[in-house]
Amino acid sequence: MREGPPTSIATEIRTGLSYLASHRLLRTMAFVVAPMNLGSTAIFGVFVLYAVAPGPLGLDEIGFGLLTTSLAVGTVTGMLIAGRLERLLGKPNLFVACILALLVQDLVFIVVPNAIAVGVTLALSGAVIGSFNVVFGSLRQRIVPNHLLGRVMASFRIISWGSLPLGALLGGLVGQTFGLPAVFIFAAVVHGLLLSSRLVLNDAFMTEVEEQARANVAAAADAQAQGQTPP
Repeated sequence: MREGPPTSIATEIRTGLSYLASHRLLRTMAFVVAPMNLGSTAIFGVFVLYAVAPGPLGLDEIGFGLLTTSLAVGTVTGMLIAGRLERLLGKPNLFVACILALLVQDLVFIVVPNAIAVGVTLALSGAVIGSFNVVFGSLRQRIVPNHLLGRVMASFRIISWGSLPLGALLGGLVGQTFGLPAVFIFAAVVHGLLLSSRLVLNDAFMTEVEEQARANVAAAADAQAQGQTPP
């Protein structure tokens, strides 16, 4: 339960945004995930036109449902194996694997307009993305103090999810103006540029952040035991 005097909504928002802006890892992740989402939503904003006849895949309603189910199955599977995939790849490599999975997905849409190939690609990319969401969602919860968690996560999602409607809008505009392949090329360029984030999100950096978070938790526990307010 929250302690202390009541504050305004504006103050709560400023607190969350301020913490996010001052935290290098969270700030970096938010501004990488946002364009990841933008590129993906640009594609899925027009995906039905690509998949359903007379689109390139030529599917009917049932085929389209099965195709999108492959993404759902892959995502659930990835969530179940997230721990194993993290141990196998490590957090930084899992992060870049998520970006790479999106890039490969974009390229398959362009080069191999085949329902089976696209379905397999969606399942595999969904598995990586599902694992990514579990691992990095857990990481965010570990490194943010409990009393700030809701405000910081809301701030994170304003940035990372705020790109979703913009991506859908851009996908529609690009597709209408230049054709569906241009949407996939646009997304591939966005996702390809994000691969450079691996230079910042490396093992040493993430280890340092987690160690600092554990030290902060220990300090907060000591302060609470002594009847003080956590920093």
